[in-house]
Amino acid sequence: MSDDRKKLMPEILPKPVAASGAASVRQRVLKHLNVLIAAGTTTVTMACQPPYGVVDPLPPPARCRTTGSVLDVLDVTAWPGTSGVLVRIYVNDESGEVSLRQVVETLGGVADRVNLDGYPAEIHLIPNSPNATIELKLATECARNPAATVRIVLRPNTEDGGATGYSVTTSDDSQAGGP
Repeated sequence: MSDDRKKLMPEILPKPVAASGAASVRQRVLKHLNVLIAAGTTTVTMACQPPYGVVDPLPPPARCRTTGSVLDVLDVTAWPGTSGVLVRIYVNDESGEVSLRQVVETLGGVADRVNLDGYPAEIHLIPNSPNATIELKLATECARNPAATVRIVLRPNTEDGGATGYSVTTSDDSQAGGP
């Protein structure tokens, strides 16, 4: 059972034309290889970059412009000495915007020596009595603008005048207002 209707059609192809331009086969192959090499180099360069290498770092928190508080970057410690109490204040601020300006007020003691420019800042206090609670108010600066005044309260751990140390409490002074 053969079907005479099924026959091969004659194949019609376009007429051959010469390659455009005067580039030889070798020149065309070299041009194609140069494109592949450039693509490979770009891929390797992109793959070797550390992740997020071109992303700008995050800006520091806007604490100076919003809250005016610098408590989150201050670490305050106090040690009893033979002639008083040594208070050390560490400013843990990588941006360098926070600085200590001056001791505004002391209660329960007298500020004998004050060095707010060093790291850590040091304040030597002489208590009014052996078991006195000492309150210290410290003006601060953030981004070259006045920030909230910091209130530091030193309470002796025992009735022997803090011979075993002092507990330290820091807060923003509400009377100073801040920005």
